[in-house]
Amino acid sequence: MREKIKKIQLKRLLVFFGIIVALGLGIRIGLGCMIQVDGVSMEPTLNNADIVWVDKQSFRKQSPERNDIVVVNTKVNGKTKQYIKRVIGLPGEKVKIKKGIVYINGKPLEEITTFPLIADGGMARNTILLDADSYFLLGDNRNNSKDSRNVELGVVKKTQFQGKVKLRIFPIQKLGKISIVDGQS
Repeated sequence: MREKIKKIQLKRLLVFFGIIVALGLGIRIGLGCMIQVDGVSMEPTLNNADIVWVDKQSFRKQSPERNDIVVVNTKVNGKTKQYIKRVIGLPGEKVKIKKGIVYINGKPLEEITTFPLIADGGMARNTILLDADSYFLLGDNRNNSKDSRNVELGVVKKTQFQGKVKLRIFPIQKLGKISIVDGQS
């Protein structure tokens, strides 16, 4: 039994190092980058200190889609800051948060999982009309996230997107594609 556990651990370690080498090559040729999650705004999907792979090529030929987890840049006090958030509102849509529920074009958003009701709709208490190049983003930890409801990030332009989060690299026991089912990642 002990030997079987050692083999499994060794296999995980080899897969981990293989992925690190492949990702390192991807970074060298500009395909993507690794980013460490800073904070709890994407829990339960991503946790503080998780390391994720961001595909920088994702949005070169296609636009972000609803529910994509993305990395965006914005300026805060003259410094560039990165955010990891989920795409909720798409160009041309109207977004509003009323009684804790997100509405898209007047209809409740069909969420991919059950999120808690939103305590503060922020700027989205009033209807936000997204122009042809704007997106509305939310953190999965809806009541503990600076996102498009907040002036600091606000509505995001396509030029601010750095890429799509594709893979969790660390912690090693959660290595793999990122998914969310019933509030569990």
